[in-house]
Amino acid sequence: MGLIAAGCTTTKDAKSPTNTAGTANAANAQPAAAQLATVKSASALSGGSGTMDNSGITAVGTGKASGTPDTLTISLGVETRGANAQQTLSDASTKAQAVVDLMKSKGIAAKDITTTNVNVYPQFDDKGQKIIGYVANEGVNVKSHDIKGAGGLIDAAAGAAGDAIRMNGVYFSIEDTTKLYAEARIEAVARAKSQAQQLADAAGVTLGKVRIITEYGDQGGYNQAYNLDQSAKYASASTTYAAASVPIEPGSQELAISVTMIFDIA
Repeated sequence: MGLIAAGCTTTKDAKSPTNTAGTANAANAQPAAAQLATVKSASALSGGSGTMDNSGITAVGTGKASGTPDTLTISLGVETRGANAQQTLSDASTKAQAVVDLMKSKGIAAKDITTTNVNVYPQFDDKGQKIIGYVANEGVNVKSHDIKGAGGLIDAAAGAAGDAIRMNGVYFSIEDTTKLYAEARIEAVARAKSQAQQLADAAGVTLGKVRIITEYGDQGGYNQAYNLDQSAKYASASTTYAAASVPIEPGSQELAISVTMIFDIA
């Protein structure tokens, strides 16, 4: 009979298909990030000569680290309406180009400006039978490392495109997460080792060397969306645009790593 910890499954006989399948299904049903562990004794899998000894202690640990985002992606768009599909799309392209040119004039590199979509589609009457006009939209993503100046970029984009501007959201990220992942990895391994030792002590066995380590990375993200008010203050040209700058706060971003460690029983 196997030794088990709370929340764990028991493998009775390596030669029993029913028990083995049941154990596998139960294990798969539990999330990897959960704090669980299984202790298996050698006798649980000693079905006779030639049977592989898979005894061991399996533990899972999760480590986290947080940092301040240093990169901001602004998801912008323009939308125009008209009676003619070609002209409506042309109007949208003109507005989108005005936004792109503005971003470049503000110091955004061409490689950090990406067109995300170009669409034009008909509008129908209430009965859905007759085309009464067309709608065109184009999306542009702008990446900036100047988070403090992001509000000014959004303001300027609204001034350049007027009522056609659409603000889809702002997304924060950390450009280089190497150090944060290293920090989270150390914590995850330490937690898994501590858990394995506790299980070994509780089971009255000696914890052996690490046999297998598997890592599961899970980058947390922080997403703050801000929709521009499509009111008269955005409708006119930049000479009459006097709205307050959009406030942008990056907050913090948390990264997490989970590891599964399998130890021998010494």
